[in-house]
Parts: sequence; C-alpha cells; structure tokens
Amino acid sequence: MARPTGQGGGVSDDQRTTATASRRTIIKAMAAAAVAACLPGKARAASERISVDAFLAASSKLSGIALDKSYSQLGETLWHLLTLDGASRLRAMVVLVNHTPEERLERELRRFGLRTTAEKLLSTWYQGTISIAPRYFRDPVVLRVLGDLSGQVDPRKPHRAIPAVITYDEALAWRSCTFTKPSATCGGPFGYWQNPPT
Repeated sequence: MARPTGQGGGVSDDQRTTATASRRTIIKAMAAAAVAACLPGKARAASERISVDAFLAASSKLSGIALDKSYSQLGETLWHLLTLDGASRLRAMVVLVNHTPEERLERELRRFGLRTTAEKLLSTWYQGTISIAPRYFRDPVVLRVLGDLSGQVDPRKPHRAIPAVITYDEALAWRSCTFTKPSATCGGPFGYWQNPPT
C-alpha cells in the first residue's frame, strides 16, 4: 500500500509506477490464464511445460523458416530472455500456434490477444536483439549472453530497458535475405563474389 508523501499526502511517482506495474503484471497473468482456459484439453495440458522443440516449432511456423535442432541453444536463450517478466503469455502463444491450422492462425492470435506476443517473438528472432530492463542485468543468462549492461544505463532514465544483441550471425534476417550474409562469414571459395546471387 502506498504511504502518503510530502505535504499533499498523495502517492509519489515511484510508488505510482510500482502500483501500475503490479496491476499490469496481474492483468497479463489473468489474460494468459483466460487464454489457457479456453484452449482445447490437449493444448491446455501441453501449455503447462513448453519444450525447446515446441518453442522452435512455433517459431518456425510464425517465421516461415525451418528451425531445426541446431537452433536449440539459441531457442533456450531466447525463451529465457523473453520470459524474464513471466512465461504465461509466451507459453499460451506457443501452444496456440502449435495447435492452430495455418489458415486460422492470424485470427486466433488476435482473438486471444497474443498477436503482440507473436510479433515480439518474431522481432527477436529476425533482429537477434532484445530490450532488457535494468532489474534483470544480474540474471545469469543475461550476463552470459549479453554481458554486463550496467554501463549503458542512462542516469536520467535508470529504469529504461537497454537494447542488446543476442546473436548476430544467427538472426533470421540473414536466412530470409538469401542474396547476402553476415559480415565476416565466408560465402564460398575465393572469388565467389564475382558471380551473381542465385
């Protein structure tokens, strides 16, 4: 509960932000629970625990790019980073994507309010980047994958999320643009660049 501050006895900006964040978190959790409750029985049971294979299958279906077992480690990393604020929405989206026919997918994502979650997932896969809030800078996976981000915090906005590169070479943008490749990645034998792309 917020304590009165100053002479006006109101709520400070810091306390107001905290209260809003708590409500937002609760509303997100309730929405995800409602989505999970509406899923068919088999899909609802699967939503309790999502495997890397299920996450990669949903990512493949959404991106249109086959993600095989070679993407398992990156998939685990993305799952962890995308679920730092909680896994319920991403979990519900993965289950929905994996149990919905392609022709109904867009409509079902909108219906259950999961389109934004799907867009965030695709953005992360294609760009290989993510924004991390300072409160997660000490998370072991954040430190291992992204390094120490604390030096990048703007002192005027200490709570603002920092964009960080998860992967460069494995970002899906490179797979979707067949005419190019990541810098410093060999494209073939010496002189391959003189031939037009196929």
